[in-house]
Amino acid sequence: MAEEEKIIKWEHEKGDISLISHGRKERIVIFRKGFLQAFFDEIEMVAGKDTLTILLRALLSRLEVPNEIREKAKIESLYKLNDTKILPFSLSESNIPSVFTCDGKSREMTAYGNTLFEIETIFYLQKLKEVMVEVLTEKGANAILRRVSKKGGVTVGNKACIDYGWHELDSAMASMDQVLSFVFPLYGWGKSRTITKKAKDGNYIFFLKCWNTYEMDGITSSRPICIILQSYLEGIGESLSHNLTGKSTESREVKCLAKGDECCAFFIKQKDIGVQSLNWKELESEWKELDSIPINPDE
Repeated sequence: MAEEEKIIKWEHEKGDISLISHGRKERIVIFRKGFLQAFFDEIEMVAGKDTLTILLRALLSRLEVPNEIREKAKIESLYKLNDTKILPFSLSESNIPSVFTCDGKSREMTAYGNTLFEIETIFYLQKLKEVMVEVLTEKGANAILRRVSKKGGVTVGNKACIDYGWHELDSAMASMDQVLSFVFPLYGWGKSRTITKKAKDGNYIFFLKCWNTYEMDGITSSRPICIILQSYLEGIGESLSHNLTGKSTESREVKCLAKGDECCAFFIKQKDIGVQSLNWKELESEWKELDSIPINPDE
C-alpha cells in the first residue's frame, strides 16, 4: 500500500468500518448528512454565536490544528480538516456495501432513495462530545446531544413508516430486529439485535443490544455513555409510537461496554403523551427479563 493511500474497509462480521492510512487503523462511522451540523446549529441557537466560537476553538485545539486556524474558528475549518484526513480514499477487498454509492472524491455517500450520508471519524465525534461538556457543562451538553439525536431518530422513524409501509405497530415491531440488525453494521455502528414485546400494562417495550457500538469505542467509564445512540433509538421509537398508536416513549441505556458490560443495551418503553417520566427503578425487572433472553448477534 502506497504511503499516501487511504483505504476504507468494511468489517461486516464486527459491524464496524475502518480508515487505514499511513499504517494506522482508525474507526469511522456513517451518519446522515447534516447530523453533526445539527449539533452546532443547536448550540448556536441555545447558547449563542460567541459560545459556539469558543467551542469550535476548543475542538480545533483538541484536533491539534495550527493556531492561525483556531483563531479564525469556523465550522468550515472542521469540515476541511475531516476532508483532509479521509480524502481521497479507495476501498478494500471487502468493498462497499451495495446499498451505498460513492466515488471516493468526497465523504458523501448515497443510499436509500437518494438519502445523503457522510463519513466521520470516531475521534472527531468523541472530541466534540468532550468539548461540549467543558463549554456547556455536562447537563447542558447532554440536553443538546439528546435533543438533536432524538430528532434524528424521529426523522428516520417517519421515513421507515413510509418506506416499509408500516401502518400498525405490531408489524413495525416485528420488523425492527431485522431492519436494525442489518442497518447498524452497514453504518459502522456495531452488531445489534432487538427484542420487542408488550409489557403487562399493555405498552410496547423495545430492547436493543449492541456488541460493538461506535460511541464508547476505546473509552472506559463508570456509567453508560452512549447518549447519542440512546436518544436516536428513542426517537425511532417515538416516531413509531406517535404515528401508529398516539403514544410517546422514554429510554435508558441500561448496559454499556465502556463500564465493562458484555454489550451496550438500550431499553425503550412507550408511555402516554403528557406523562413526564417513567419510574425506572420499577422498570428494572422488565429490562432484566428481556436481557435474560439469549440472543445470537450473528444470526
